[in-house]
Parts: sequence; structure tokens; C-alpha cells
Amino acid sequence: MPQPFDLSPGPKADPDEKHWTNVTDDQLASLDLEIEGPDKLPGIVTEIPPGHEDAYMEFTYDLRGTGLEEEFVCVHGHHRHLHGAVMRKGDDRFLVGWICAETIYGENLTRIRADYDAAVLRKGSILRVRELRGAVVEFSAWADQVSRSGVLEAFDTVRLQLNQRFPWLFQVLQNAGGRRMNDAIMPRYLCAVDKDNSSGGIEGSFVRLMNEIALLTSSLTGDEQRVAGKIGSIRLSIESIIRRAELILLKLTDVELFFQPATLLAICEYAENAVPRRTRHYAGLLRLTTRNQIVAMPNGFAVPSRAPIDRLQAVSSG
Repeated sequence: MPQPFDLSPGPKADPDEKHWTNVTDDQLASLDLEIEGPDKLPGIVTEIPPGHEDAYMEFTYDLRGTGLEEEFVCVHGHHRHLHGAVMRKGDDRFLVGWICAETIYGENLTRIRADYDAAVLRKGSILRVRELRGAVVEFSAWADQVSRSGVLEAFDTVRLQLNQRFPWLFQVLQNAGGRRMNDAIMPRYLCAVDKDNSSGGIEGSFVRLMNEIALLTSSLTGDEQRVAGKIGSIRLSIESIIRRAELILLKLTDVELFFQPATLLAICEYAENAVPRRTRHYAGLLRLTTRNQIVAMPNGFAVPSRAPIDRLQAVSSG
């Protein structure tokens, strides 16, 4: 059952005045424009209400050819019809056939229907913009939390320690490029050539992500109809942001992958059989050691949830 409408009807509108154009965005967003049938709306009366001359046309309907057997009854003359309009006066709604609607109220049903269809489209745009804003706010809060969590610094720390303390292994993993070693998948990004090194590595990439989020937030600010007109370019911005965020998560996931028991054991076996021989490597709990070097999983490290990314993606493509 649709929710009650909360519109102030005011005096009868000028015949050239479009009722739905005068409904504000906030009012329109709260309205249920999908109805089961005109006779199912709240406040339907079956007799002409006082002051009906000042009523305005709220909806039109044309159910001819639909096979509907039960016709509606017009309050003027009680003739039955399937093509007509819902008139509203205050809280009262009443049904009139199309002939009475045009002759008594001077309303053009085709024009009113076009106004209503435009309102439906406008409501869709309003809700889409608001949903996008909500998803971006959630994503922005997630990004802010990630920036303060220490995981980006932890990635750089592990990468630096591997490069300085295990240079041979760093080069081996860089050459492996994420392929298997002794049946275990190796990290792809942890020791990769740092193409972003000149601009700050993973932290620099995250700064650029934050800047893109700020620009996206700005593009969603302002009049909702104006924003809706830019949905195409906004979606392209969101796609770029999602790609950058997903790549950052993949890089962070490499830290967890490196310290998996299967990964560490495969590295130790590879070192054992390397030519020329290498210092013996030992796999421990979330750590890799040699006689005089160690690299360990940073305390409390956890890859951030990707739920806000999935939410933003779903809203963007919805």
C-alpha cells in the first residue's frame, strides 16, 4: 500500500501551471509514485467534495486494453470508465473520467501524464544522486580510516626490510612477479619494481586516491538535478577511484600472503636449493629469519575491508 502523500494542494492551479513541477525535490523523494490502482490511494471519496472546483489533477490513468473487468466510477454522474484522473482537494481524492476531467476541470490528460512521467524521472535522478552521495561518504570515511591505520606504512616497512636485509630474496620475488615457487604463490607487488617511487610509493598512491575522492565529493555537491546531468562523468571518476583502491588493497594483501606458512616454507626450500648456495632461511610464525636477519609481520596488521568499495561499485553501476 503506498504511503500517504504530504503535499499542500493550495488553490486551483492555472491550466498552464504544471503541478508536479511545483513539488520540491525533498517532497518528491518521499512520495510513492508507484500505485496499485487509482482506487487504492488513501483518501478516496466517492462523492463530490466541497470546493471541488479548486481541486487539482494529481494522477492520470489509462487502463483501456488491459483486460481489467471492473471499471472505475466517476464522481460526476457515476459513469464507469478506465481512462481518467485522480483529482485532489486537501486530503480528499476522487476519480473522474477523462471527459469530465477535460470539460469540468479544463485539464488536458495528455499534458498531465507527461508532467507526471517527468516527475517519475526526476525522482529517480534525485534518489540516484542521494544514493551516490551516501556511498561516497561511506567510502571517504573508509579511506580516512585506512590512512590513519598504519597499514600503508607497514607495507613500506616490510618492503624496505626485505630489500635491505634479504636483497637476494627481494630480487627473486621481484623476478617471480607473483608466479608460483615450489607450488606456492608468491607476492606480486611487495617486491615489484616501484613505478610510483618518485611520488611516494603506496602512500603516494593513496594520497592521489584521497585527492580523487575530494574531487568526486565536490562534483556531487549542489543542485541534485544539475548533478544528475553529470552522472556519466561522475561514474567514470568512480571507476577510476575503484581501480586505484582495489590495487592498493592487492598490494596490502601481499603482506599477509608473504607471511603465510606455505609461502615462507617455499622460500626456505628455494633458498636451500639455490645455486650458488645461500644462507639458510628459517620459516617461523609470521616471520622469516636467517642467522643474523629477520623480517616479521607488523603488529596488528590487517588488510582493510573492501565492503565500502563493493558498495560504491554497486551504487555506481546500479
